[in-house]
Amino acid sequence: MEKYLNKSGNSPISKYQIEDERITVWYNDDTSYSYSYPRAGKPIVDKLKELAVEGEGLATFISQQAKFLYDHKVDKPGL
Repeated sequence: MEKYLNKSGNSPISKYQIEDERITVWYNDDTSYSYSYPRAGKPIVDKLKELAVEGEGLATFISQQAKFLYDHKVDKPGL
């Protein structure tokens, strides 16, 4: 798991984990969303990975292009 750099300073995303065919993104409230090639498509997931590594634009891209393409969501684990 990697810390999201948040270069803009106002992202709701805190960290991410990249796997071969998947990325999981955690928000500041610990809610996580997982996006995979089979569900979201390779081009979308690869762009999510690219933006995660860059540390900028990830939340915007998710809200505009990938919002409902996640495989699963985990709401605030441990609560």
